[in-house]
Amino acid sequence: MTVSLKQRERYAGCIDMVRRVIVGWVLLVGFSVRAQGPLLDINTATPVQLAALPGMGPVYVRRIIAGRPYTAKNQLVTRGVLPKPAYEGIQDRIIAHRPKAALAR
Repeated sequence: MTVSLKQRERYAGCIDMVRRVIVGWVLLVGFSVRAQGPLLDINTATPVQLAALPGMGPVYVRRIIAGRPYTAKNQLVTRGVLPKPAYEGIQDRIIAHRPKAALAR
């Protein structure tokens, strides 16, 4: 499937807009993202869920999704997907469950 530049720009713009709305709502209501519930699995999270994490813009979201699957969350740094400061900002909010295909072996 080929995605045009225009479609990519529109997709990135949508992610950025959703992230701003979610972050704005969190600040308005007074909750932290950490208090929102269970850890977010980076192998199955949607772009919108990833964009809601602090410091995650459209470029980081695309890089996380492109690098799947992960067997450990620290692979975001060891594989060069995220810089260490960005990872440190989300490490206590994410998890990397091993893909089911790897467990079947």
